[in-house]
Amino acid sequence: MPADPLDRLERLNRLRESGGLTEDEFQYEKAKVLSATQVQKRLSASVWVYAAVALVMIGAVLAGVWATRSHQTSNLPVRPMQGIAAISDSAQPIAATPIPRSMTDRVADAFEAATGHRVAFTKTDAGDEVTTQPIRIVRLPFATALLTKTEIKDGCHACTGFIGVYYLDEQAESTTVKQRWPKAVQGWGRGAAPVEWYLTNKFTAYPAIYASGGFMGQGVLEESSTITELRPDGPITSDVIGTGFSDDGAIVDNERPACVVKGSISNLRKDRSFDVVVRGSVNAVDHYTKKNGRFVAVTKRDWGLPCDSVDSDLASVRQSH
Repeated sequence: MPADPLDRLERLNRLRESGGLTEDEFQYEKAKVLSATQVQKRLSASVWVYAAVALVMIGAVLAGVWATRSHQTSNLPVRPMQGIAAISDSAQPIAATPIPRSMTDRVADAFEAATGHRVAFTKTDAGDEVTTQPIRIVRLPFATALLTKTEIKDGCHACTGFIGVYYLDEQAESTTVKQRWPKAVQGWGRGAAPVEWYLTNKFTAYPAIYASGGFMGQGVLEESSTITELRPDGPITSDVIGTGFSDDGAIVDNERPACVVKGSISNLRKDRSFDVVVRGSVNAVDHYTKKNGRFVAVTKRDWGLPCDSVDSDLASVRQSH
C-alpha cells in the first residue's frame, strides 16, 4: 500500500466506488489512515520537544561546569539554572488515538450482547437442532441494529426459521442490546429463515425488510411476500402479500386447466397503500392500505385457491381504485 496518506485514501476511495469495499469498511480503513497520520504528527512534535529539552539540559551542564570553574578562580557565587524541571515536566506522553473496531468485531460484540455467543451456535429445542448466526449490522435512522438468522435442521413442513432484529447501543469499547425481537421476520417452512430478502426505504417511512418466499406441497406452489418495517418501537409486519400460485404439478391426465397466476406490486403510495396486480389464469387487483402502522389487505383473493375466487375484470377493478 502506498506510504503517502493521500495516495492511500485515494486508493481506498477507488475500492469503495468499484464495490471492493463497503461503506463501513471504507470508513474503518480511512480512520486507520487518519489515525496513523495523527500519531506520526504527534511523534514528530514530540521529537522536537525532547530535542529542545536535551539542548537545555546540555546547556545547563555546560553552564554548571563553567560556573564551577569560575567559582574556583574567582570565588563568585554560582546561580542554579532555573526552569529545567518545568520544561521536562511539560513533555507529556502522547495519548494513543483509539482505532475504530472493525465490522467483524462489531458484529461479534453485538451477537455476544444479544445471545451470549460471539459466533454461530446450535442448541436443542424440543428435540430439534436450532442454529442461530449473525448476519450483519445495519444503520437505521434512530439506532444501529443487528440482524440474525435462526433455522431448524430438518424442520417440519410448517416449521419456520426467522430473521431476528436487535436494536443496539454501540459505544467505543462496548455494545449493549436495547430491544430484541429474535423472531421478527418469519420464513416459509421446512425450518428455514427467509432466503430472499433486502432492506428498503421504498414502502415505509422507516426502513423495512422485504422478504419473499414460497413452498410446494402435493404439486402446488404458493409464493408470497411480507414487509416488516423497523420502527423505533419495534418491527411491524404486514399481512402476507400473495405473489404467485401454480397447481400445474397437481393435475393428472389433463383433467382440468392449470391455475397459474402471478402478482406484482403496483400503484405504490409510500407509507399509505399499494396494489397487487394479478395476471394469469385470473386477472384482478388486491388492494392494501396502511392501518395502525401495518399494511393490511382491503380486498384480496384467496391465494390458496385463487382461481376459485370470484373473478373480476382488471380494468374495472382499477377504476374502482
